[in-house]
Amino acid sequence: MTYAIYDGNVLIADKMIIQSVGANLTGRRPVDDNGHIQLKKAGSVIDIRYSDCKKIMFPAKGLAKGKKITCMVAAGTVTNLGEILDFLNRGGDLDQYVRAEISIQPKSARRFFNGSGKLLVITECGHAQVIEATDAGIVINTELPLHIGSGAHWVNNLNSQFTDDAGIAALDAHTYASNMDKGVSMSFDYYNPKTGVLVTDQLLSKRQRKQILERLQARIDITVIPKEMTFVN
Repeated sequence: MTYAIYDGNVLIADKMIIQSVGANLTGRRPVDDNGHIQLKKAGSVIDIRYSDCKKIMFPAKGLAKGKKITCMVAAGTVTNLGEILDFLNRGGDLDQYVRAEISIQPKSARRFFNGSGKLLVITECGHAQVIEATDAGIVINTELPLHIGSGAHWVNNLNSQFTDDAGIAALDAHTYASNMDKGVSMSFDYYNPKTGVLVTDQLLSKRQRKQILERLQARIDITVIPKEMTFVN
């Protein structure tokens, strides 16, 4: 689970990673009516959450359409992310990798851009893009603010309801996303492409978070109201 956002000034990335374990442990496998362990069936998993993940990456030589990549963040299924990093660290251009991926059909057979992996890339001079696969192909979005991960839909819903032109700053967005989504950690790292300064392991106080949420509340009602549901009983 991830949430990363770049608002044109600062890149913020949360620090949570979830690992599911236990399904293949003998003592967690299901048993039959006679109490015999069913060794060929997986058991229920336990989700272990870590809040020390470093998600902002700095490729040594990588390029994106000829421009040096300053930093990048990945979200989604990132099994083959190491392959992309190796390619970039050898001086490869991400545009070439994307072009190679486009030629692979069906989409699910691709190495990274198969519908579940996304990249947020910032190049020199602060230019940024989000690269992801859709049914239309592999698309590139450059409209700020750019964000990826499980918290993005919460912030998109918030942005769509704003009637002013102020938008939402990266810190406000991360605070809101981590307040709404259990898959987004409250702790975060941030990077300023203009100064080249990376600050790690930040955690706002309860008072600071409350002030940000109240500031958002002043612009639009962000109170979560459960939807009414009809039950047959």
